Amino acid sequence: MHIPNFMPLFVWLAIISVLVVLIAVYLIVDRWDRNKGEKPNRIERDEPNSKADFDRLAGMLIRIEKSLGDLTTRHPGIVDPELRSAFLKTWAQASRNLKQVIVRLQNESPSNDRSTLHRELERAGLTGAMLQMKEMSLYFYLDPIDKFFVEYSKTIDRIVSQPLTGKESLAEKAFDWLLKWVKPGFKVINSILGSLPKAAFPGIEVVKELKEHVEASYEVADALEKGPDPPELPGVTTN
Repeated sequence: MHIPNFMPLFVWLAIISVLVVLIAVYLIVDRWDRNKGEKPNRIERDEPNSKADFDRLAGMLIRIEKSLGDLTTRHPGIVDPELRSAFLKTWAQASRNLKQVIVRLQNESPSNDRSTLHRELERAGLTGAMLQMKEMSLYFYLDPIDKFFVEYSKTIDRIVSQPLTGKESLAEKAFDWLLKWVKPGFKVINSILGSLPKAAFPGIEVVKELKEHVEASYEVADALEKGPDPPELPGVTTN
């Protein structure tokens, strides 16, 4: 009896099946190689941690309130007495406004990620890595100023008349050292206060305005020590 030979057809089917499997494996491996090290199509972005930013900024403003308060109310013998008296009358309001900003930041809910406030702060450079940089810079320049008021203010009355080996007294040397740190200190304070959105923190303008006037009083401190009048010029007489 003759049996039809179906073997060739079976072999071809088997070969085709194997080829299909091999092609599928090749495509899968090739796709994996090309995507190796790359992020998947659905990128997992690190969501901004608004609560951490709010807390960091609040801490920076607490430090500014302390340092600016010392520079405004304590500066013994550096700032003109009349200016100092005017500053003392306005510091209470400025301090109160600054503390209101601090309280609002501290009370922001951690569930409010990507809130309107956080987006405004982000546009102003007061979030994430930029905020961390500003925090580091702020503390770098305020640390010596705070150290002055902690250490020198304890003995300022005692050393004010003690002579140094040169022409300056110990107090004058201390004041000169403080004045060198005050200028960059005011700059970084201005960077922070100036970046706060006015619409979100309307009272911050009072703090900024007072800071500008206190800063100016320190900038002319050296000139005031030499006298309020300009030096006499050759051939010029004053009445």
